Amino acid sequence: MSSSTVNGIDNVVVLVIAFTSGAWSFGASVMTGPVATIGKMLCGRWYVDAVDRAMSIGTYADSSLNLGGGGISAGIVALFAITLVCVGLNVTVLKRGAVSNRS
Repeated sequence: MSSSTVNGIDNVVVLVIAFTSGAWSFGASVMTGPVATIGKMLCGRWYVDAVDRAMSIGTYADSSLNLGGGGISAGIVALFAITLVCVGLNVTVLKRGAVSNRS
Protein backbone atom coordinates (compact mmCIF):
# COMPACT_ATOMS: atom_id res chain seq x y z
CA MET A 1 0.00 0.00 0.00
CA SER A 2 1.14 3.50 -0.69
CA SER A 3 1.87 6.01 2.03
CA SER A 4 -1.12 8.18 1.12
CA THR A 5 -3.46 5.17 1.31
CA VAL A 6 -2.19 4.29 4.78
CA ASN A 7 -2.55 7.93 5.87
CA GLY A 8 -6.14 8.02 4.59
CA ILE A 9 -7.05 4.83 6.46
CA ASP A 10 -5.39 6.22 9.60
CA ASN A 11 -7.40 9.44 9.39
CA VAL A 12 -10.69 7.59 9.04
CA VAL A 13 -9.92 5.27 11.98
CA VAL A 14 -8.85 8.14 14.24
CA LEU A 15 -11.96 10.17 13.38
CA VAL A 16 -14.24 7.21 14.14
CA ILE A 17 -12.51 6.71 17.49
CA ALA A 18 -12.77 10.42 18.32
CA PHE A 19 -16.45 10.71 17.36
CA THR A 20 -17.52 7.57 19.21
CA SER A 21 -15.50 8.36 22.32
CA GLY A 22 -17.30 11.61 23.06
CA ALA A 23 -13.99 13.47 23.03
CA TRP A 24 -15.39 16.50 21.24
CA SER A 25 -18.49 18.62 21.63
CA PHE A 26 -20.92 15.89 22.68
CA GLY A 27 -20.55 13.31 25.40
CA ALA A 28 -21.07 9.57 25.26
CA SER A 29 -24.38 10.03 27.09
CA VAL A 30 -25.83 11.63 23.94
CA MET A 31 -25.04 8.58 21.80
CA THR A 32 -27.47 5.70 21.80
CA GLY A 33 -27.66 2.15 20.52
CA PRO A 34 -24.98 0.82 18.20
CA VAL A 35 -22.89 4.01 18.22
CA ALA A 36 -22.50 3.84 22.01
CA THR A 37 -21.64 0.14 21.80
CA ILE A 38 -18.96 0.79 19.17
CA GLY A 39 -17.58 3.60 21.34
CA LYS A 40 -17.24 1.27 24.32
CA MET A 41 -15.23 -1.18 22.22
CA LEU A 42 -12.66 1.44 21.20
CA CYS A 43 -9.84 2.90 23.27
CA GLY A 44 -10.90 6.56 22.97
CA ARG A 45 -13.97 6.15 25.18
CA TRP A 46 -11.91 4.62 27.97
CA TYR A 47 -9.33 7.42 27.74
CA VAL A 48 -12.02 10.11 27.99
CA ASP A 49 -13.60 8.20 30.91
CA ALA A 50 -10.25 7.99 32.75
CA VAL A 51 -9.67 11.73 32.39
CA ASP A 52 -13.25 12.60 33.38
CA ARG A 53 -13.09 10.40 36.49
CA ALA A 54 -9.65 11.58 37.57
CA MET A 55 -10.53 15.25 37.16
CA SER A 56 -14.21 14.98 38.24
CA ILE A 57 -15.46 16.59 35.04
CA GLY A 58 -18.03 15.63 32.41
CA THR A 59 -20.47 13.00 33.65
CA TYR A 60 -18.53 12.78 36.93
CA ALA A 61 -18.69 16.52 37.72
CA ASP A 62 -20.80 16.03 40.86
CA SER A 63 -18.58 13.32 42.32
CA SER A 64 -15.44 13.66 44.36
CA LEU A 65 -11.95 12.80 43.12
CA ASN A 66 -12.06 9.21 41.89
CA LEU A 67 -8.59 7.88 41.13
CA GLY A 68 -9.73 4.25 41.47
CA GLY A 69 -12.27 4.46 38.67
CA GLY A 70 -9.89 6.54 36.58
CA GLY A 71 -7.18 3.96 37.22
CA ILE A 72 -9.37 1.15 35.92
CA SER A 73 -10.14 3.11 32.75
CA ALA A 74 -6.45 4.01 32.35
CA GLY A 75 -5.59 0.32 32.77
CA ILE A 76 -7.99 -0.56 29.95
CA VAL A 77 -6.30 2.06 27.76
CA ALA A 78 -2.92 0.48 28.62
CA LEU A 79 -4.27 -2.93 27.59
CA PHE A 80 -5.35 -1.43 24.25
CA ALA A 81 -1.83 -0.03 23.83
CA ILE A 82 -0.19 -3.39 24.62
CA THR A 83 -2.54 -5.14 22.19
CA LEU A 84 -1.76 -2.69 19.39
CA VAL A 85 1.99 -3.07 19.99
CA CYS A 86 1.64 -6.87 19.83
CA VAL A 87 -0.38 -6.66 16.61
CA GLY A 88 2.24 -4.33 15.10
CA LEU A 89 5.07 -6.67 16.06
CA ASN A 90 3.22 -9.66 14.61
CA VAL A 91 2.56 -7.85 11.34
CA THR A 92 6.25 -6.93 11.14
CA VAL A 93 7.35 -10.52 11.76
CA LEU A 94 4.87 -11.87 9.19
CA LYS A 95 5.96 -9.26 6.66
CA ARG A 96 9.64 -10.09 7.16
CA GLY A 97 8.85 -13.79 6.90
CA ALA A 98 7.04 -13.24 3.61
CA VAL A 99 9.98 -11.24 2.27
CA SER A 100 12.57 -13.84 3.35
CA ASN A 101 10.50 -16.69 1.87
CA ARG A 102 10.55 -15.01 -1.56
CA SER A 103 14.37 -14.79 -1.56
